[in-house]
Amino acid sequence: MRKKLLLCIPFILVAAVSAQELPPSPQKPQELEQPIESQPYKQGNYHSILTVSGFAPLRDQRWNVGYMHRLNKRWWIGTELAYGQKGMTPYNLGFEGNFKIFEIKPELYYSLNPNSRLKHFISAELSYLNHRSKRADAGYYDRSGQYYNFTSADFKRIRKGLNINYSILLHRESS
Repeated sequence: MRKKLLLCIPFILVAAVSAQELPPSPQKPQELEQPIESQPYKQGNYHSILTVSGFAPLRDQRWNVGYMHRLNKRWWIGTELAYGQKGMTPYNLGFEGNFKIFEIKPELYYSLNPNSRLKHFISAELSYLNHRSKRADAGYYDRSGQYYNFTSADFKRIRKGLNINYSILLHRESS
């Protein structure tokens, strides 16, 4: 278990991936002849960001991938998808039996200081989670405190919600 966790640490450190694209801009004829690598790049002109959560597999045994798109100077829109099942990560954090987790979270962001190198966002996030698993030889407490044992049970959880978040984005150009 310890070796598997240590093998995951390098992946976690580089898992904060960002893919950024430049916005279309009118160019002079002589700029069109230059290779893209030699054209000037102005910081903060990106339109979209791809994110990968390197810590989610440690906490929830699922992988999270997100996408953010800049609408204008202050507003962004994005979504995050998460999926997990038995065997997707090289370790087990106590999830027993077969399980599948799917989550989708669309989000609307407002940039508090769009000119800052370190982006601060307030956002509203809708979430939908579908979790199914089979458990064996376990138990649970009901609301009155009564304990029940079972030999086998199918577990299903569907969660819908709305969250208000504050987040900080440290992107590649500012580090």
